Amino acid sequence: MFRSRLLRLVSAILLTGPTFASDSKAPDLSGLREAVAAADKRGENVNAVREALTAFEKALTKGAIKPGEAPPELVALREAVEMAARKGERVEAIAKELGAIEKALTGREYERPKPPEPKPEPKPEPMVPFRPRPGFGRGNGIVVGPVNGFNARSVTITNGNFTIKARQGDVTFEITGQLNGTEAPKIVITDGDKKVEADDLKKVPEDYRPAAERLLQSIRRP
Repeated sequence: MFRSRLLRLVSAILLTGPTFASDSKAPDLSGLREAVAAADKRGENVNAVREALTAFEKALTKGAIKPGEAPPELVALREAVEMAARKGERVEAIAKELGAIEKALTGREYERPKPPEPKPEPKPEPMVPFRPRPGFGRGNGIVVGPVNGFNARSVTITNGNFTIKARQGDVTFEITGQLNGTEAPKIVITDGDKKVEADDLKKVPEDYRPAAERLLQSIRRP
């Protein structure tokens, strides 16, 4: 009698082994394996995907995954596939097979989050054409003193040519040109050991451009 009970107990243990070992609803991974192999054959970098798939298969074999749940191994596999996609690898077939497995286990397929809509780039402000103020060029003129955010500024007009000199902190500006605007002004900026020369306001580095534009506006029409 004891021997008969022992045999029945052993049989019960064998029949109630790992969840997916005897469960007919266990997901079929053959399609996913083939998709990974095909991607590897055509040169896609799917090493991380293959490693995650191996870990997921081991979890299935051990019966550590219950239907209706998304185990860490499944999440890690999805993340590996998504990372490969972001790196430019062609893993569409892998993602499709994985989606079917996710749906079989959890009842729903993974949906990739939609990328945020790109923000429109700010439109650059239109450049004001260079025009001398009325009254400039009728004689020599000098304006000196702190103004408009500069520690010192001077504007000199001689025979239709102008020279603007200004200092803003440790940065000095010198701009020369013609009042009639037939030639582009020459802009020289000195910032310590750094010296910038430009013949167009657009070529001035962005750090200095607003200040140079304000200086040029001092001899433009309002």
